[in-house]
Amino acid sequence: MTTAAQLLKGKWSARWANWAVALEWKTDGWEIAVWRQLPGKTFKHPLGSQGGFLTTGEAVSWACNVMRGNGATVMVLDAPGLTLETALSFTPTLEVVRA
Repeated sequence: MTTAAQLLKGKWSARWANWAVALEWKTDGWEIAVWRQLPGKTFKHPLGSQGGFLTTGEAVSWACNVMRGNGATVMVLDAPGLTLETALSFTPTLEVVRA
């Protein structure tokens, strides 16, 4: 699993259940966006985006707060300390893989 602290400058994405998070390095810092696939819908519903984060950790924390504010929770037996931040596994976005 790739955590936010391990990310190099570029484009990254993570998916958890019906949530999607996109993280991208811009000239002024990290920009992050959060979407949710609503039940019965064929498109992702944008929940918010924010830019200017100096670290990926700050950006991911913001995204997780947006997700929590929209009902996301993590419950894993025998892992009570597992947080949403640690549950997100980031991978290079498709654009980066094809480049």
